[in-house]
Amino acid sequence: MNIDRSDEYEAPALSWLAREATRMNSCLLEAGVTSQEQRRATCDAFFFGLGAGFEEPVTANGQSYLPSIALATADSRLLLPTEMFDLHEYALSIVGEAFGEN
Repeated sequence: MNIDRSDEYEAPALSWLAREATRMNSCLLEAGVTSQEQRRATCDAFFFGLGAGFEEPVTANGQSYLPSIALATADSRLLLPTEMFDLHEYALSIVGEAFGEN
C-alpha cells in the first residue's frame, strides 16, 4: 500500500466528518436530547475538540505518537492529510451542514 499526502485527502475527510456529525446528532436524539440547540452545541464541542486532539501527541510505552485519520482508497493507497489540512478549522461549519445550515 502506497502512502500519499495530498490535497485529495480533504474532500473524503470532510465527508467522513459530516457523516459522523449526522450520526452523533441521531444518537443524541435517540438518547432523548430533543433540543436541537443542545445537540448542536454537543456536536460542535465534540468535533472541534476532536480536530484539536489531532494536534496533541499521545504517549504509550514511553513513545510519543501524533494521531491522524488515514483514508484507504480503492486503488490501495493510504491518504494522509497534508501539513495544511486542519480538521478543527472545518469542524464547526461541517457540523452546521449536518444540521441543515448552508
